[in-house]
Amino acid sequence: MVFIRQILQQEQGLWKEKATSLHIFIVGSESDPVELTGAQRAEVVRALQTVPRVKDPAGVAIGAKLLDTEKALIQTLRRPPEAQISAGIRYTVWPLALLFLVT
Repeated sequence: MVFIRQILQQEQGLWKEKATSLHIFIVGSESDPVELTGAQRAEVVRALQTVPRVKDPAGVAIGAKLLDTEKALIQTLRRPPEAQISAGIRYTVWPLALLFLVT
C-alpha cells in the first residue's frame, strides 16, 4: 500500500503546505503491516519501473480485511503528535496505489 502524507500548518488563518512524504507498507495476509525504510522505498520504486504489469487484474480479489487495513493505516498516518497539533499542524493522507506483487 502506497500513501502520500501532506503536512499542513495554519499560518495567519491560511493553510500552507510544509512537506510531503511517501509511505509504503508491506501487507501480508498473516502479519501486521510493515512500513518500508527510505532505502527500501527507493528500491521498490526503482523495481516498479522494470517489472512486467498484468493487463487485466480481474483475478485479484480485494478482501474486506485489506480495505480495513487501508483505513487503519490512513488514520495512523493522519494523526500528528500533540505538540504539532498545538502548533496548528495537520496531516492529510492520500492513498496513491495498491500494488499486488505476484510471483
